[in-house]
Amino acid sequence: QTFATGGNYSAAYPQAQVKHRNNQNGCATFMNATDGSSGNTFNHTSYDNPPYNANLLPDGTTIGTDFNFAMPPTFAVTRPWGLNWGGNQPQEWNMAPYNARRPIANAFSAGPKPGFYDYTGTESYSSAPVRLYDTTGSIDPRGIPSAGFFVVNGLAPSTQSGFSFVARFALLGCLRTFLDAGVPTGAAVATAPSFVSSANRIGTTGPVLRIAPIPRVEITYPLNNQDMSHDGAITVSWKERYARWDDKQYTQNYPCLDGPQGSPCPQLSSQGGNPALEWHDSEPLVFNVKYSTDQGTNWTSCLTGASAQSGILLKSSGDQVPYSGTYLYSINWDVTGLPAGAKIVRVECYRVNYPQHYAYHQVQITTQYP
Repeated sequence: QTFATGGNYSAAYPQAQVKHRNNQNGCATFMNATDGSSGNTFNHTSYDNPPYNANLLPDGTTIGTDFNFAMPPTFAVTRPWGLNWGGNQPQEWNMAPYNARRPIANAFSAGPKPGFYDYTGTESYSSAPVRLYDTTGSIDPRGIPSAGFFVVNGLAPSTQSGFSFVARFALLGCLRTFLDAGVPTGAAVATAPSFVSSANRIGTTGPVLRIAPIPRVEITYPLNNQDMSHDGAITVSWKERYARWDDKQYTQNYPCLDGPQGSPCPQLSSQGGNPALEWHDSEPLVFNVKYSTDQGTNWTSCLTGASAQSGILLKSSGDQVPYSGTYLYSINWDVTGLPAGAKIVRVECYRVNYPQHYAYHQVQITTQYP
């Protein structure tokens, strides 16, 4: 295809030009959702002159605390939105398959009040997570109701903190929502719709429609940069905790770590991060242990010597370390046939029923012949 460099660009295309912006129907088309009661659509409005001055909500304050990120107490907003505002129904709204697969939308938080920045009115926000429920079970391959999570922002970057702030805030808002969506307490499902039966819950009463969190793994032996004797076998030990990268709760809505439950959580340093004293998700886990002798270019299973890749689950049972109820693990790694020198040892943790995302920890050691 030859592209025109001036004049009427459409003359260079065999097809007619099309309009690439969805305009006013775009947000309702994208969500294809109602609030479950009024039947009205998700929609936003323009608030340009002057912008709406939104107030920071508790979950927004927590983003600032958890990620050491300055969150303004108020923020100019040009696109506030609501879950039941109605209007702007797209042409396909009542057509198949859209009308038969329409989810229910609600603002999401595992805490008492959802949202990062407010807006006046019921189910109205300037920035907040939104959870969409698939009421038909047509999306999940098991045929049961499922959910997807979105973070919707209507902030005005150029008038206050600049585009950089909004980009970073969007990323942190998604991360916060991803973590909060795994909360195992009843608060996470306080607004769960009635169509979700007990058979589709985790446990007998809840929670439902959550994201199973990714645990944190930490190699406890050998230590990073440890110089070791190359004497036949090296014990590789690690622990698994349902904690964040900084050894704290994923969010404040999770069960307490290292101590009795309460609000706020007591952080008892004397426990030293003992996983046996903590909450653990019921999602089954499996571990791979791998090593590299060329700074991560090539990887090999510590258990069988099979060729491996970082971040790719080895599915053979001989290469897998199964879940342990003690949350503490160790293997004996035979190094007799390996050359002395620098090696990277890596433990990877996978959720059995979720092929995407995984946790890992790695250390670099040096082995010397005795």
